[in-house]
Amino acid sequence: MSNPVTIAIFTAAVSLVVLTFSIFAANWLNQRHTERLIEALRQEVNARFAALEGKLEARFAALENEMNTRFAALENEMNTRFAALEGKMEARFAALEGTMNARFDTGASEIRRLDQRIEGVEKQLNQRIEAVEKQLNQRMDLLTQNLSQRFDQIDYRFGQIEQRLDKLERLIEPLLQPSAPSH
Repeated sequence: MSNPVTIAIFTAAVSLVVLTFSIFAANWLNQRHTERLIEALRQEVNARFAALEGKLEARFAALENEMNTRFAALENEMNTRFAALEGKMEARFAALEGTMNARFDTGASEIRRLDQRIEGVEKQLNQRIEAVEKQLNQRMDLLTQNLSQRFDQIDYRFGQIEQRLDKLERLIEPLLQPSAPSH
């Protein structure tokens, strides 16, 4: 190994191995440092998120309480207003119902009065119809009797005419018969 070229090659080889080892070692150290930085950053980010999450939860809880308080106040106010409106509406409906019942009662009494008038008019009409019917029946009976008497008179006259015609036939018959020749 006394040859300077060999020594130079050996030294270059060792230098190359050391250089490769140092690159790998530096790379490993750099990676470890990066992992530590990432872990520290992760912890810091987690801490910040936890802090923000806590603040947001507190703010949401405060907002929720405030909203619940406002909704409760609004609900109470609305219930009060609805109760007042309901009272007013019930009063109006009661008044309207009274008015409508009075009108219906008036209408019902008017209908009863009209029904009574109609019944009275129907009775009068039925009485008139019966009277007219009675008069018509009497007239029909009278006309029937008159016609019967006239038919009887006509029959009697036809009978007289037939008797006269029979007499005339008897009187004319000898005249119409051929006479026997007188020889």
